[in-house]
Amino acid sequence: MKLDEMNYEQLKGHWGSLASKFLVGKTIKHVRYMEDDELEMMGWDKSNLVIFFDDGSHIFASMDDEGNDSGVLFTSDAHLDCIPSIMNYDKPFEERA
Repeated sequence: MKLDEMNYEQLKGHWGSLASKFLVGKTIKHVRYMEDDELEMMGWDKSNLVIFFDDGSHIFASMDDEGNDSGVLFTSDAHLDCIPSIMNYDKPFEERA
């Protein structure tokens, strides 16, 4: 079945299955915020967390599925409910995208 023919529940099942195959069983090797060259490659203004796995793959959040800017991660930790994206205010204004 084509994606544009799927209903809401079918889409959740489809994308959930793909995400599960990608994520389940992996171990987080390290995390860091995106570097300036990575942000430039993405065309983003704000840095966000990248999660690296033991198999060499990685994942990071975007504000939308078109990759228009970085996104935040919400957690179930009462002391860290949101891992924010961070604007580099150290750069001169004219250098910010």
